[in-house]
Amino acid sequence: MDMKTKSLIIITISIIIAIFCVGAMVWYFSQKIQQTETPDNANCGVETCHGLNIVCGTNPATACTSIYMIGDKCLQYAQCGVQNNTCQQIQNPKFTECKSCVQECIDTNSDDNEKLFDCESRCI
Repeated sequence: MDMKTKSLIIITISIIIAIFCVGAMVWYFSQKIQQTETPDNANCGVETCHGLNIVCGTNPATACTSIYMIGDKCLQYAQCGVQNNTCQQIQNPKFTECKSCVQECIDTNSDDNEKLFDCESRCI
């Protein structure tokens, strides 16, 4: 095999490798762009640790303080999900009922913490 043929083979293999690498990079970055444009349910969750005001987002709470606040009982019913490509709260009748009950407890017992927590314990 002469030098000209070896050079041609090396150039051909180099071009094939370059095309493969460019194709792989295009695929990789298109996947990254798609992931940032369309959040999935795995990255959508409740970011709120305490209270009745639910915040949904792509950084769900994984660890919260052990301090209990009024309304924390209702968080077990809170749900988030992707709708219209946006991470948002999904309406849940149990959460709505619990939140309404706790809000009523707050409205009627805000001056007495013992009564307030007792009232909340009877919600759902």
